[in-house]
Amino acid sequence: MAQSSAIKRICRDLEKFSESNFPGIWIDVDEEDVTKMKAIIVGPDDTAYEGAFMYFNLNFPHDYPFKPPKVTHLTHQTKNARLHPNLYGGEGKVCLSILGTWSGPGWTMAMGLTTVLLSIQALLDKEPLRHEPGFASGRDAGVELFNRATEYNALDIGVCEMMKRTDIPDELKEKMEEHFKNNTEKYILRIISLKEKYPDSAIVNHYYHRTNTNFELLYEQIKSFAHQEKVEENEQKEKGESGGYQGF
Repeated sequence: MAQSSAIKRICRDLEKFSESNFPGIWIDVDEEDVTKMKAIIVGPDDTAYEGAFMYFNLNFPHDYPFKPPKVTHLTHQTKNARLHPNLYGGEGKVCLSILGTWSGPGWTMAMGLTTVLLSIQALLDKEPLRHEPGFASGRDAGVELFNRATEYNALDIGVCEMMKRTDIPDELKEKMEEHFKNNTEKYILRIISLKEKYPDSAIVNHYYHRTNTNFELLYEQIKSFAHQEKVEENEQKEKGESGGYQGF
């Protein structure tokens, strides 16, 4: 069980996070245990993860902030894929030096919830394979192949599969649906640009995984979600105009 000092610090972290209002980062705190949280980080624009809903679990130790939280990557759970060199499938390991799971500068007490979330967000860039030793610089076909697979999986797993899932807290689910509805045109334009970039369907072997990158099929999935959101929006409008069920 967490010490009272840890809980007080977590509450301060939450207050600070709420005041900062970082766009595209959402958290849901367990109602019965403040040391347990779920988070979604939306892939930033102009990256391989643009618009993807990256899903994480955070558990804070009893001696926080002397020790960092344990973070687990959950986005991939419906399909086996490696979405980032630092974000594992399977056990969902998140490799960051501040979490003690990667080499480099370690955790300090000055860090907190916001530091962790922003550090993960910073991983979601244009060429994710560059985070892997041996691919940090220079032109490499592996980087391009990983990008193709990642751009596909970001929409297939990070959007379509995430929107279908039923194990996500209601508050986060609602935020995903609202974000998709408010940015439907951007999602459509994104997949159209990827269809033009990768006109042919191809099975990509990357990082010990295989991905069938059929962007035409993915385009139809995204359009289907957009249509579904539009239908639901119209139904809500009709209910509002009719005043809904008024009783006998």
